[in-house]
Amino acid sequence: MEISTILMIGGVIVIVGVIIQISVNSNKKKMFLSEFENIQNFNSSQKFISENLINAIAIDESTQKICLLSYYQNNINQKIINYNDILSSELFIDNDTITKTSRMSQAGGTLVGAALLGGVGAVIGGLSGKKTSSDVVKRIDLRLVINDMSNPMYDINFLNMETKKNSLIYNASLNKARHWSGIIDIVIRNSEKVEVV
Repeated sequence: MEISTILMIGGVIVIVGVIIQISVNSNKKKMFLSEFENIQNFNSSQKFISENLINAIAIDESTQKICLLSYYQNNINQKIINYNDILSSELFIDNDTITKTSRMSQAGGTLVGAALLGGVGAVIGGLSGKKTSSDVVKRIDLRLVINDMSNPMYDINFLNMETKKNSLIYNASLNKARHWSGIIDIVIRNSEKVEVV
């Protein structure tokens, strides 16, 4: 077989693989959206499907509930929690902590965290992640720790590909991550105030 024929067959296989992956991803997104629409007594004011299509999150501000969805073995698992079930959140860029907020009920509603990268505002306390000089980023994740002994950690992925720090993809992903980190910080702060009163 000639090299040009081998390259052509290889190209066709790659194109077919990409088309199949796009179709699979589209179906996963539809499953998440359908699940959000079918939740009883839950009206999502904001929602996000993770970039790696493993998790999704939605918030119902009127009932102060959060819906966490997980994709596993072709099924969507659903968990509805109250605001006060979120114990902490941590924003990571390539596994380095950028900001962390935790709830410490017994200490009178103190929040521990770092500034939200110029976003929603400063939070009392401080936690600095490792500083790296790399211009390339592969992942941005927001980790929630929830009040659930069987499954306490829930990661939401905002970037799942290698890109430069000054790229449009990176900036858009970081802005979404900041937005949701800010929402969760507000949820923790507000639920803490309710508990303290």
